[in-house]
Amino acid sequence: MDQLFGDYVELYSRINKNEWITVFEENDKKDYNNDIFTFCAMLKGTDEQIKKYLSKYDWEFSTESFGKSTFNKYGNDEVEYISGEKKDEFEYLIAIRYFDKYPSIYEINPKLIWYGNLRHVGEEYKHPRTEEVMIRANAHRVEIRTSYLKDFLAANQSCLSIVFDHRRYFKEGELKSKKEYDVYSGENFYMCYTLSKIESYSDLKASYDYCSAVIGKAIVFPYNRPRHEDYRYFCEEDKYETFVIGVDDETGEEISFECDESKLANNFGANPDNPHYFTKTFFDIKVLDKYKADPQNYEIQDSEIFYLRDWSIPFCINDENKVVVWLGDLGRIPYKEQQYWKAFNEVPKGEMEEKFFARQILNTWTDASRPEINTIHLLEVANSYIIKQYGEPLFMKLSDADSEIYKSFVLPTNLSIPEYQQFLMKLCKLTAESINTKIFKKTMEKEYDGSKGSIAQMDDFLKFVNIDSEGLVYSAIKKAYDSRNKLAGHRASLKEYNKVWKRNTDYEVNTIQDAKSLLADLNKALSSVFREK
Repeated sequence: MDQLFGDYVELYSRINKNEWITVFEENDKKDYNNDIFTFCAMLKGTDEQIKKYLSKYDWEFSTESFGKSTFNKYGNDEVEYISGEKKDEFEYLIAIRYFDKYPSIYEINPKLIWYGNLRHVGEEYKHPRTEEVMIRANAHRVEIRTSYLKDFLAANQSCLSIVFDHRRYFKEGELKSKKEYDVYSGENFYMCYTLSKIESYSDLKASYDYCSAVIGKAIVFPYNRPRHEDYRYFCEEDKYETFVIGVDDETGEEISFECDESKLANNFGANPDNPHYFTKTFFDIKVLDKYKADPQNYEIQDSEIFYLRDWSIPFCINDENKVVVWLGDLGRIPYKEQQYWKAFNEVPKGEMEEKFFARQILNTWTDASRPEINTIHLLEVANSYIIKQYGEPLFMKLSDADSEIYKSFVLPTNLSIPEYQQFLMKLCKLTAESINTKIFKKTMEKEYDGSKGSIAQMDDFLKFVNIDSEGLVYSAIKKAYDSRNKLAGHRASLKEYNKVWKRNTDYEVNTIQDAKSLLADLNKALSSVFREK
């Protein structure tokens, strides 16, 4: 244990470079080997005022400076109301609140939490989008991620004064130095060190002979400007990526143009010599992988991708399995997102999906463009009919743990088996694993055979009530379920999988085509059986 507090000198000298900063700490139980107390307050001031503040170890505020409203009167002046969050040029970041009959508590300035709209989870405060922890707070310690703190201070045009009073206790033989007094200072800290004998009347005398202490302060400086996304939106110059939109017929060279809406032609006569806002721009379908892998933040609807409530971009998938968006719409998503899309940009291949074009340009209502969305819709149609007739749904709603499947159910974007396995598992959760068997026994009574699996029970039920006498829904769901079992439910076997499809066992599987085929069969069955009901 460092009697001279060299560890804390190092800590405070580089406090602006540490990943985390402790802004409040008090010992849970008196650990006299390392008796630590840390407090803080925000400080507004010029460089000269900060320099003067750092020329001495006095805090200029105390733990009782904040957290309680009061009134005061100086001389014959009017009575002044003191709200409790400020003292002179200081404002609390952590306030210790004292009560007459109850233990003291600390509270964090809500402005610090509101700045990032942080979410309180246990002993942590998390960013609601990235889930990154910004504040760690237990009963006796508060730490803030340095980048978040400096950003917050920049927005509040303040620095943070970290003040401390640390003590360490030693026996005579443990001392490595008899230095009684010293001062440590730097451009962002000032601390005073003392070593003193423990007096005979002290309760500590029986265990220790000396106490070394360091009292002082350190300054956390803000960034030169806020990094908050709203601030950057208003203050930073907009940036736009350039995308390939075609190929020159004569030279064969790619034609590219910025997605800056102000430079694009439109239907009102702007920039007539430039590409139109509604210029088709093509991308490898793998551009969707990022969004379907993170359904907590992104939702892929039939023809639009949403990022929380921040932005969205319309899209379609054409017959060539390419994602197509409008050039102008790319300019309405953040620049970093544009950079992501640029990595998947390709020369045009194929046309735009007809239903997407009809909705976007002709303002015409259509059914779903993507078969995945149509599947979810048709399952709801089936449920509506069964509920109306029998009081319960045929397919139960997904559990909370599985509910994100609704936002991320997308056809495979590549031919890999793991990608297809994920698709099959999601499809089976929506269908085979969600079959509500409770209504079968209640409806069929004596004809009910509980020894059968849920898919077979469903088939018996639909035939019993004269809804699906040909077993179309059964066949479609059973094929998907058996495909899942051979590739994802058990040890994967392409040979066994091909048997399900009644193909040669050495057939070269195209997982994208198979996925489309499964949905086509299921959608056709559901549509023919329930749509007319």
